[in-house]
Amino acid sequence: MSWSTMALELSGQTPCPYLFCLTLVNRAWKDVQREYLWSFLWLDFAIPTPSPTATGTVTTAIGSTQVTGDAAASAAWALIPLSTPITSQQFRVGQGTIYNIIAVDFTVPTAAVLTLDRIYVDPPNGAGQGYQIYGVYYHAPVKNFVWFDTIRDPVTGYTIKTTTTRQEADDADPQRLMYTYTDSALPYKIDLTAGSFYGFPMYELWPAPTNNLTLVAECFLGDVDFDNTVPGSSDTVTPPLSEDVVMEKAKEKAYEWCAANLDKLSPAARRADFALLMGQAKAEFKRLINQYILKDEAFSNRSHIPYAESRDYLPELPWVSMRQDIGIFPG
Repeated sequence: MSWSTMALELSGQTPCPYLFCLTLVNRAWKDVQREYLWSFLWLDFAIPTPSPTATGTVTTAIGSTQVTGDAAASAAWALIPLSTPITSQQFRVGQGTIYNIIAVDFTVPTAAVLTLDRIYVDPPNGAGQGYQIYGVYYHAPVKNFVWFDTIRDPVTGYTIKTTTTRQEADDADPQRLMYTYTDSALPYKIDLTAGSFYGFPMYELWPAPTNNLTLVAECFLGDVDFDNTVPGSSDTVTPPLSEDVVMEKAKEKAYEWCAANLDKLSPAARRADFALLMGQAKAEFKRLINQYILKDEAFSNRSHIPYAESRDYLPELPWVSMRQDIGIFPG
């Protein structure tokens, strides 16, 4: 059943207008997604890391966002592969600030120009500067990325920590000069630069990878809207869920709106006991959501997380359930 079909059914069961029912069904779908760590809100993806580029020299100027490469640097930048494009990498001179590269101009092939995400402020400036372009910060694969479950290198077999805090990394390596195997993934920021990655979360791999490899990651995802306007997007409920649980939540919202907006209803519709109807929908939603949680839990077992060895204050049990009660999870 599509989003529009559910809205049409809701408008037939309640006095809410169809266009508003579209909104209510969408909100209900997002509420359902937030009830549990559903198996469909998991994603696995590859993280290709670039080999650093330091060929040639650059010209920088304090107060400018433009960096010009000499002929050797420009030629090296042109050879950076599309799998790790230069506009997804970072620029740095010596031990200075790490800048994001947001554009590159090859109009003059022997003097390519980089555009940084903010003005250059480091004391070493002018012509003939050594530099490094490498991967420090990475975009999440989707906007509704929340955080990692696991990251691993399938070649060497080592795993990357996903619980290290930025404070811990800053204490250990405030200058970001450690160049060993990547140890941890750290939250960075939401990318607000205009472009195809606007609004995407970003994370830092620390220490920054210094060789070309491909990591394999699994991550948690947040809720998404129904969307019937973009190719490849979904306007249907994702299995193992079904429309019934979304419809009960939507009816609860619809009856709540009706109770608060009696003046907008017809005289006949006003006679309904919306408080009672809302309570019935709420109870049915709770019954259904618990059934779907148990069904998905039996499949994925993702409500159980292993104890970390450092958590000495926790009881000695082999695992701890993330579920405090069915449908109740820490945020």
